[in-house]
Amino acid sequence: MKEAFRKMIEKKAEAEKVKLQEADDLLSKNDLLRTKLKNWEREKRTPARAARGGEDGDIWNLELAREEEKAEKERLRREAEIAKLEKDQNTQNTINELYKRILKVEKLSAKIGDSGILAGALRR
Repeated sequence: MKEAFRKMIEKKAEAEKVKLQEADDLLSKNDLLRTKLKNWEREKRTPARAARGGEDGDIWNLELAREEEKAEKERLRREAEIAKLEKDQNTQNTINELYKRILKVEKLSAKIGDSGILAGALRR
């Protein structure tokens, strides 16, 4: 009976040992896969991602950057348009001011010509 009990315990211990060995093999296979994945990531994925621009090369970041560039171009275009309108307005104001001055000078010269002040100075 003692012998049978020992054989039964040894059998269970052997079965438990086999089970532990299988679990250990499974863990080592998972570790091997993790190691291969890390190696692949380090050798292939990371350099490729860096070549694309890293974090900035991701599509959502590219889209944001493109939208920002678009908004900046639109803002610059509007500013240029406003500056052109202001320049045209200033030019028009300058033209009007010069026209008014010319008219004023012509009126003064007409008054002076009618008064005869210059006629007397020219005769001397």
